[in-house]
Amino acid sequence: MHKENHQESLTDIQFICKQKGYKRSKKNSIKSALSPSFICTSIFRLSSFLHKKNTPILPRLFWWINFIIFKVDIDQRATISGAIYLPHPMMITIGSEVRIHGNCKIMQGVTIGGNLGRESSDGQRQPILHGNCFLGINSLLTGPITLQGPIFVAALTVVSDDAKNCVIYETNKTTQLREHHLEELKTK
Repeated sequence: MHKENHQESLTDIQFICKQKGYKRSKKNSIKSALSPSFICTSIFRLSSFLHKKNTPILPRLFWWINFIIFKVDIDQRATISGAIYLPHPMMITIGSEVRIHGNCKIMQGVTIGGNLGRESSDGQRQPILHGNCFLGINSLLTGPITLQGPIFVAALTVVSDDAKNCVIYETNKTTQLREHHLEELKTK
């Protein structure tokens, strides 16, 4: 794989270490590399890389491997730049046009994608996330929305409106980020 993919993998490992509270060491990097989160993310990154190279069949094969092992549906056409951490990589769906730029911690059961039949004036149909994000258990981000971080999405929350630097709870209700939210995002 390319240097870029190698760097993304290293960034994922460092982010996982940070999220788990590990001190920086070779042993902890290896522990993080053997975590289900890193394995699932690596399978996605390989699938995405092969898709960008117009390789037939293999991108979808790796998608199936992720789906069978983790029950995770991360479309190989999605763009994820920055680190990603899936503490419990199960039942997570990330759509084909989703773009995640920045570090993102995604809990189990999260769905990012869909558009409720809407499209923005610039053709955006699925969510775009910028900055550090925490997506709580079973949250749903749908439609042509843009979230600019840091963003903390509470569990069981539906997000279908744009938001910036806040906590989103219930459906599209926002409040100010507090110290414990920033701690969860590891942005302090």
